Amino acid sequence: MTRYRFYNIIFILLAFLLLQCDHIIENSRIQNNDYRAESPFRFTVSADGTDRLLLNSMNGRVEVIGQTDMKKAVIEGKKIVKSNSQTDAESFLNELSVHVEKQGQDVLVASRQPTETRGRDVSFEYTIRVPRAWRVGVDLLNGECSLDSLANFVNVKVTNGNVLLDQLICSADLRVTNGQISGVVILPPDGDLDAETTNGLINLLLPRTMSARFYARVNNGLIQLSNLDLTDCVGSDREVRGVLGEGSGNVWLKTTNGNIMVSGY
Repeated sequence: MTRYRFYNIIFILLAFLLLQCDHIIENSRIQNNDYRAESPFRFTVSADGTDRLLLNSMNGRVEVIGQTDMKKAVIEGKKIVKSNSQTDAESFLNELSVHVEKQGQDVLVASRQPTETRGRDVSFEYTIRVPRAWRVGVDLLNGECSLDSLANFVNVKVTNGNVLLDQLICSADLRVTNGQISGVVILPPDGDLDAETTNGLINLLLPRTMSARFYARVNNGLIQLSNLDLTDCVGSDREVRGVLGEGSGNVWLKTTNGNIMVSGY
């Protein structure tokens, strides 16, 4: 009986090891992702009764563009899978989806994919056009987020990737863990710009006519300011306080590891 139990345990251990070997071999096969499959998507949502876009995605590029006199939100782009065979890439593409839903005043957009991708590269690329006056929120794990011509509050969180700003005419709360924040921000009267990176550069262009209390701080890096009419300026190359114009708004910039560069235009 004891011998039977011993052999039974040996058999179970061998079976377990064979399963682990199969898993390792299968993962190594899919790592060579030379084949690509993609599929476009497009959604149109009426702007009636809504004033905010909220997007959540894992991997890929996100571009949000504000447009004047627009009466709808247009969400378009493509789902992408890269794998070790064309058949596998096309098959796994069917597991990806984009969910769009109106909920109160919000339009919710979410990328949906299996938790386990077995070594495949999976991404969603978005180009979204919304009314210029909409609020926008983006939560992106890996990828680049680009914001253009938006005129209401913007809230962006990117874990790994860059945030690019083009003619942002609104208050903004921007958070990046590994990556950069760069571009042009035109802060409205009494507006707030709060931008922070853990590992990465902040590089901004601000109008010289901007009115805001200004604060910048780096832990490991330098602060470089140019062509700004900053009054009551105090600090060092790692921490600066001052006032732009009448100081009606707020600009708060922080990095843990990286430089802060701000230029006036």
